[in-house]
Amino acid sequence: MSYNERFLNALNKSLELGLQVDSDLLPFNNPKRLWSYAHIFFITWGLKCRLI
Repeated sequence: MSYNERFLNALNKSLELGLQVDSDLLPFNNPKRLWSYAHIFFITWGLKCRLI
């Protein structure tokens, strides 16, 4: 698997986990949801930096 495939797989997994937590809530209606998106972004960004 290439680096990009690994990164996309990690991103998809983290998004799936995030969506399972509260799939019926829209991010902008819920500050906690927005925070979870930010958290996912920083986790995947950190993974990206480590994999390069």
